[in-house]
Amino acid sequence: MLKTGKVSVIIPTYKRPNELNRAVESVLKQTYSNVEVVVVDDNNDGDEYRIYTESLMTRYAEDKRVKYLKHHKNMNGSAARNTGISYSDGEYLAFLDDDDFFLKDRLEHDLSILQSSEDDIAGICSGYLKKYKKHIYKVGAVTRVDNSCYSLLSGQMDYAAGSTLLVKRSAVDSVGGFDTSFYKHQDWEFLIKLFRHHRILATDHIGVVICTDGYRNNTNTERLISIKQFLLTKFTDELKSLPKEQYDDIVRNQTIEVFHSFLQNGNLRKGLSYLRTKGYNLKDGGTISAMYYYIGHYIPQVKYITMVLYGIKNKKYMSYINALEHK
Repeated sequence: MLKTGKVSVIIPTYKRPNELNRAVESVLKQTYSNVEVVVVDDNNDGDEYRIYTESLMTRYAEDKRVKYLKHHKNMNGSAARNTGISYSDGEYLAFLDDDDFFLKDRLEHDLSILQSSEDDIAGICSGYLKKYKKHIYKVGAVTRVDNSCYSLLSGQMDYAAGSTLLVKRSAVDSVGGFDTSFYKHQDWEFLIKLFRHHRILATDHIGVVICTDGYRNNTNTERLISIKQFLLTKFTDELKSLPKEQYDDIVRNQTIEVFHSFLQNGNLRKGLSYLRTKGYNLKDGGTISAMYYYIGHYIPQVKYITMVLYGIKNKKYMSYINALEHK
């Protein structure tokens, strides 16, 4: 039996007001009704995105379930999540990116599992779908979680925790929230801290749709390299305690991500040079994936065709979304 307990859903928003209403409504229409939405506007005062977001949020001015907070200037996603946490009331916290949305039964399903679990279970990650326009191109259903930085940083577990994590407030408080020095990989940094003292569950029940057809706050490659170096440095103790094989897996996976970023920006020569300086070659970087990212930079239709093909394969999930949302 599901116990009471308010769930606060934190939605940071920056330069993506177009789908914010969908995100907010997906929380308000949950089958679990004891919720509040905390929208944190991380745009700059007076810019077009702030004005658009302010206008959109007026429709919720009389809804006591919705709080609308504004930073005076852009501070990054970590800071926005921390602001939301500070002004929220819930016993449980969930996070949702402004262009993603929850399916109707997400909170009820995940909360029922979390509340019936052992005391050292701090949270649960929902299954998710990744959608590009009308096409589902990835099904993320993690059923095995070993709660380690190895599984996360080696790419073996894709938690997509920016929108899939439901967690006890007490656990968030115990790790001090998000590190505001991270402007990317905030969810990784946060999860690794949780893993130090708590366990996280996962469910294959699809509760979140992650949408990638809009503006995604992309990071340039040089900045990405800096972020990854910062991440690995912060958790040096955890990484050095791992067996050498696991440590090497993590370094390789992080290197390949940077390589693919070079290709997505059309920098094949720089990408190959980066691989070589790290002791890898094109085969290590995944030849087929490399070709896809590089060609996709110059011929955007390649991405769309690929998504259409995946969408045909995963057509049943689009039907599932439509059926659930129109119950």
